Amino acid sequence: FATLRELGEGVRCLALFVTHYHLLCRLAQALPGKVGSFHVGFLAGEGDRVTFLYKLQPGPANRSFGMNVALMAGLPEPLVQRAREQAVGMEAAVLRRAETLRADLASRLKVAAASGQTQALAQLQGEARRLLELRGAKPRTGDEGARQHQ
Repeated sequence: FATLRELGEGVRCLALFVTHYHLLCRLAQALPGKVGSFHVGFLAGEGDRVTFLYKLQPGPANRSFGMNVALMAGLPEPLVQRAREQAVGMEAAVLRRAETLRADLASRLKVAAASGQTQALAQLQGEARRLLELRGAKPRTGDEGARQHQ
């Protein structure tokens, strides 16, 4: 994040980041005209099948294609399957942690509101907004049918 921000604001050079780290996409909003966010358009088929369309589209993709690219690159199926299982487990752990944070935050908001701590309440409301932004990522369930994403 800091590196891309420095390239966009300080160095102001042309650079290409390939990532699924969605926080980087926020820099496109924070630094319009200096940083852009794009993804390769794709056609999603049954299950994990995907066809890339060789066309850049604005904004982030709505899912990661690392496993698809690994298969296209010829990595062994058992290796990709193990990586897929690890990714699902890690995603579930992140969602569990987000729920724990949400419950803790809700409790702290109640205490601050009940005791009239307006400064603490404002800080906690900011934390709540950031948590809601992070929770925008839902678990992937696969695609039904073929859909083109542009």
